[in-house]
Amino acid sequence: MPPFTGTVAGTASRRASTRGRIVTMYAALTLINLVTWGWACVAVRASPMLFGTAFLAYSFGLRHAMDADQAARVTS
Repeated sequence: MPPFTGTVAGTASRRASTRGRIVTMYAALTLINLVTWGWACVAVRASPMLFGTAFLAYSFGLRHAMDADQAARVTS
């Protein structure tokens, strides 16, 4: 019987699968953000002051998503 090498069969393929899912998720999120900001630029073309409001709403949304209380609610 050969000695144990410390790897489990299929671990490398699982890592590659997980890495592929993560890359796909980040690519989708980036694409969604680019499309949304493109739409916002077109929508507020007539009144550029609204672009600042859109950015403020976006930043508040990011802040809310990263809030510790929100993360605790999601995980519990």
